[in-house]
Amino acid sequence: MNWHVTLGFFGEQSEGVVDELAEKLTETAKETQPFDLNLAGAGTFRHDVCWIGVNDPSDALGPLADKVRQEYATGNQHAQNRFHVTISRAGRQANLAHTMRALSVYQGPAWTVRSLTLYQSNLGEGPGGHPLYTPVITVSLGA
Repeated sequence: MNWHVTLGFFGEQSEGVVDELAEKLTETAKETQPFDLNLAGAGTFRHDVCWIGVNDPSDALGPLADKVRQEYATGNQHAQNRFHVTISRAGRQANLAHTMRALSVYQGPAWTVRSLTLYQSNLGEGPGGHPLYTPVITVSLGA
């Protein structure tokens, strides 16, 4: 499954930087206690990419994203700190904004975030030619 909440996008990186990112993620995870999130609201990017929003009652995601990104992240952070789960990519011809408004009042159940994962994005290798996200390292929070 390719569903995830992106904290930072790092673009093309050398193997050495990937190792540094994994180390930074491990350090950050140790300093971060588990916290609760829930899905809430919905919308579209560019009228054709549908998303469900992430509600963060403890305000943990923004500071966590800042710690993870630091100097490694690219300047082009897609929807920076607009945390969400992408649920579909319909293609540029579709206009799903009106349809997604029906989900704008959605409030999902809470779950506890217990780990962080660094993913490698392989463009064009996923279903329908979309990215395939492969885990590089998963680390437990507060460990």
